[in-house]
Amino acid sequence: MPPRLRFSRPRNAQRSSGCMRRQNDSASGSIWLNIDLASASTSTLPTRCRGSSPAYPPLAQIANRWLAALKQPETFPSTLARFLSLCREHDQVKPTPLLLYYEQGGYNCLHQDLYGPIAFPLQMTVCLSCPQTDYTGGEFLLVEQRPRAQSRGIALTLQQGQGIIFATRYRPVRGTRGYHRLTVRHGLSTVTSGQRYTLGIIFHNAQ
Repeated sequence: MPPRLRFSRPRNAQRSSGCMRRQNDSASGSIWLNIDLASASTSTLPTRCRGSSPAYPPLAQIANRWLAALKQPETFPSTLARFLSLCREHDQVKPTPLLLYYEQGGYNCLHQDLYGPIAFPLQMTVCLSCPQTDYTGGEFLLVEQRPRAQSRGIALTLQQGQGIIFATRYRPVRGTRGYHRLTVRHGLSTVTSGQRYTLGIIFHNAQ
């Protein structure tokens, strides 16, 4: 049996760590994530995954198009290493990727992962458990706060190995007078049975 994992509870969820081996499927463009829980006590899975992920460069291009649409003068660096250097300049040095564990009754309130003045506008989460087999409930939630209108929410059931890239704080939306910001929050509905593991990759560091 693997060693017992040690957990803490941010927002009624739990952090853990493990060991990940990454394989690329060049034909489909997929990334397979193999988790070795036997290495959980010594590894830094979430941070290592962020560092080896090919996701940041294309997401930085999207982020810069968002800034241009919103007429913001800033731009994000083209590489993760340069972006993390920018975080360090603002005293954001604590890694933020995490492995979340939910058990029956666990949930995650609607929130935004903001930990300092520097915030990358996109983040990603990958479901590591199998819905209806490992757990029930636990849908991924996204809520958009629309100006002068009621908020709109969606609930997604991610299959094992599926991920989603979503807005960290807001996204640009075209209106009658050009683009404006649409605030986005995310969370997780209550897990009604079983256990659910999720990998969360936030690109900016925390203070």
